[in-house]
Amino acid sequence: MYGPPPMPPKRPIGVTILAVLGILFGIIALFTGIVLLGAGALIATLAPQFAGYATLFVALGAVVILIAILAIVASVGLLKLRMWAWWLMIVVSVLQIVSSIVPYALAPGLFGVPYGIVLWLIIVIYLIVVRKSFSSTRPAGM
Repeated sequence: MYGPPPMPPKRPIGVTILAVLGILFGIIALFTGIVLLGAGALIATLAPQFAGYATLFVALGAVVILIAILAIVASVGLLKLRMWAWWLMIVVSVLQIVSSIVPYALAPGLFGVPYGIVLWLIIVIYLIVVRKSFSSTRPAGM
């Protein structure tokens, strides 16, 4: 007759850790982006002569919020082993690597060792190693 339903694939522990850390990072970055938006609004209100800085804070805050939302969405998808989440986390990782490179390119001796770049490179390499765990053919309810 019919056999038991197939067991869902086991999620690697590293993917679980990465997803939980991604959600935490996303929440912290979301609050950081909100603070940057608030700082931009405060600068524009209290010191209109520094409107350029206010615009910079608002733009930076918007970018941080966007990356935070992408990280949270990708992390939730990683918990469900979705292939789109794998790709989205790769994109978030590349964005983080680029945003970590910019300060070192602008002021090479000022920022020390680029630990953020190394961390995100390790995450990308790990995601490539565990790519087989993700499937795009799984039904939406699993």
